[in-house]
Amino acid sequence: MQLASQPANGAGMRMKIARREAGTGQEGASALSLAPLRIDEWMCDARRVGAPVSLAWSRHIALPRWRTLHGPDPDFIGTLILFCGDSLHPFEPERPGFVKMCYGFRREVIVLGVRRSDRALLELVPRAAGDEERRLGHAAANAPDFVLSAILGLGRWRLSDSWRGFLVRWFAHGFGMAAVQHAHMYRVMLDRVDPRALPQPLEKIEAELNRREVGVMRRARRRLLEWLDPEVVRSVRRSNAILTPATYNLVATAKGEARERRVAALNTYPSVLPAFIAKDPPIPGNADVLAYYESGSEHEFRALARFIVGAVDRGEPLSSYFSRPFDARPQVIQAVREVPRLVLWRIGAWGLHALLRAVDAVPAGERPDTPADWIAFRDIAVAVAALAEALEDLSEEAGLQFWSGAVLPFLQWAARQGWGMAAEVVRDPVGDGSVAYGIDRALAAARDVARAQGACPDAAVEALARLSVLELIAWNRGWQDRLDEHFRRVETRGLVRP
Repeated sequence: MQLASQPANGAGMRMKIARREAGTGQEGASALSLAPLRIDEWMCDARRVGAPVSLAWSRHIALPRWRTLHGPDPDFIGTLILFCGDSLHPFEPERPGFVKMCYGFRREVIVLGVRRSDRALLELVPRAAGDEERRLGHAAANAPDFVLSAILGLGRWRLSDSWRGFLVRWFAHGFGMAAVQHAHMYRVMLDRVDPRALPQPLEKIEAELNRREVGVMRRARRRLLEWLDPEVVRSVRRSNAILTPATYNLVATAKGEARERRVAALNTYPSVLPAFIAKDPPIPGNADVLAYYESGSEHEFRALARFIVGAVDRGEPLSSYFSRPFDARPQVIQAVREVPRLVLWRIGAWGLHALLRAVDAVPAGERPDTPADWIAFRDIAVAVAALAEALEDLSEEAGLQFWSGAVLPFLQWAARQGWGMAAEVVRDPVGDGSVAYGIDRALAAARDVARAQGACPDAAVEALARLSVLELIAWNRGWQDRLDEHFRRVETRGLVRP
């Protein structure tokens, strides 16, 4: 079937949209910028899939994935807008979905800009108000450049300090969100078609659609890279640190001797330094996410990062500054200095504290010495720290008792057993979270139960602190299973209740 010969079935509409977009100058903005797939012709045929699905598919492949803008003011080389909102849903645009789940509030676009004066990478601070986000998304998709520039110029910007490496190979933050969201919408439409009637196996169709979305987003990423300072990019890469918005901005926002010192610090601490200055928004949690975005400005990093960067610029030894926020010995900082960079990538300040605490508890000769062992050790450290800190939040004595009586023996056993094998004990077997997930709520509930039974709540916590690591993990898993079963029963009763 020739697409152009069927104007009434949706395919002709798609081709008209393609020709119209070709004249907009927004190359790479939609899926139509890449070669059409076999499934496009099939899904645009209203006689096969029905008019609603055909129209939805035609509309979706023409929707912008990203847009560039020269502005919003002369101090910007350019702005990149990534479209990732839940309003992309082809049938239920008001239905909250993937993006709201991740951020805690609706987001329609993620906006990144490059400042002309120092080539720093900035991001627009979002607002949680749904109507404002919808208006911004509509303007980003439809408004002329001068109108959109005026709108973005009224917003607040901040230095991007993300630790995710979308500047190189990985997709995360806005790039990953947009690619995943658009690919997911294809599946929403495919679910309305009998899979037995599809022209190819569903897995093959989805793989081709995913590759196309990634290809479109790669063009957006290349456009962003064109605006960045190539000398800064080369400096970060030579330092052996992962090129992320945080490491890029660390170098880009300094000149002269200060820049030399920052590059030297990245050379010395390619894993540890980024873990202190980088952060991604917590997921989910409305207040937490907004607090993260409001914690920096377009000229300064967050408070903890400023504390470290100030020491770097003054040329002071960094071990004591790294150890001070976590009350760790400088020798421990030196011990993790050569940790493979992927081990500390995305670990964050709390995870780094957990790792340092565990490293301090293991003799030097028994610590990991391979990347695989360090990754296993990191997972162990994060799990046991979450368990211990949940107890410490209720009783400092109980937390210390658990650390000395359960965690230290467990680490000794893990060193003898092998870090990789020991890590399997603390990794969630179903792979959807941590074995420590919900431990704080479980401990609080255990106190409430003890109080309701006339027992001492503190005694219940002390009894749990005497368990081994494996016993506390098993207790928590059992509690979470019972809690899930309770919620299932409540939901079931709700469905049959009049």
